[in-house]
Amino acid sequence: MLDVSRASLVSTSRLKDTLHKDILRTNYSRHPLTIQGAQIKGSAAVLVPLFVSDEAPEDLAVLLTKRGRRLKTHRGEVCLPGGKRDPEDVDDVATALREAEEEIGLQKDAVRVLGRLPPLLSKHSLSVHPVIGTIPAEFMHTGLNVNPHEVEAVFSVPLSRFLCADDYRYIDTEFCNKAIRIHHFDCDGYHVWGLTAHILIEVAKIALGREPEFEEYVGGHPLSKI
Repeated sequence: MLDVSRASLVSTSRLKDTLHKDILRTNYSRHPLTIQGAQIKGSAAVLVPLFVSDEAPEDLAVLLTKRGRRLKTHRGEVCLPGGKRDPEDVDDVATALREAEEEIGLQKDAVRVLGRLPPLLSKHSLSVHPVIGTIPAEFMHTGLNVNPHEVEAVFSVPLSRFLCADDYRYIDTEFCNKAIRIHHFDCDGYHVWGLTAHILIEVAKIALGREPEFEEYVGGHPLSKI
């Protein structure tokens, strides 16, 4: 059974409701990292596993992994559990849950799926589909079964951290002929950045109901030019 506090129930309920509102889809359709007009080389899905930690019961935490250094792509980078879609996967949720089980031993029936964000474009031209769900808090202590070939470390960060300006920096650049802001967070020795950071900012905004302390977009607008 999912171990959640009253505060987390409010947060996850708000998250689930907001995921289905038109304003969210509208915001994403105007963001430079959306798929429209891009040359897609494949499809992938990631799981955003949220839970209530003992250290911050008033907040939601997110489970993150550090990829193995022998992998062909994104070696040593911090990411969300996930990977490319297999032909046998019936949908993006199936991909995200399968990958999470293969990487860290998270059983599919332990995840309460809340919803999905629209797909985003990765630097390798993959269509990445974020799947948001809650997991039991005790999984971090008793449930981990890490695949050492894929994952070097598993850790958690309070979700509110991705709305905070402390230990935060950014780089403005161009991607697919659009101006984008690459967000970087230093989290207790781990470097969270790029598409993972962007996804976590969006999830934190929805779940916690507030805007980040920093400017999220170049020029304050999703389609601003450098």
